[in-house]
Amino acid sequence: RHSPVLLEKCQPVQFTGTTDLSIYDSIRKQPHGSCLSTLESCERTLRLLEPDCTRRKEASHHLLESLRALIRTQIEYERRHLEGNPRLVRDSAKLDAKLQRQSRVVKKPEGQPRIYLGQSEQDSSLPAG
Repeated sequence: RHSPVLLEKCQPVQFTGTTDLSIYDSIRKQPHGSCLSTLESCERTLRLLEPDCTRRKEASHHLLESLRALIRTQIEYERRHLEGNPRLVRDSAKLDAKLQRQSRVVKKPEGQPRIYLGQSEQDSSLPAG
């Protein structure tokens, strides 16, 4: 897991000049605001390596849509689980912080539950990458 030999062989990579937040942070707290999920990192790498390639745009779309689907599924699962088991909430402040992060990437139309998950891919509720 922490192989010094492997670390010596790998070149560290950092993305700079972006203020985009990770959408994965809405379901799992990132260690730092600039951290990205693996799928987001792959998409950004493709964007840098193949900026004008049509197939890259399609691949980027599929990578980010897969991540969005995972996030929507996880948020819905957590919402249903906590609705059915409210006693499992141990730290309401931590839950509120998580719901706040989720509200940045999941839209909530009037009259809908606290967390609303857009059903249509065309009407994506998560920001484009």
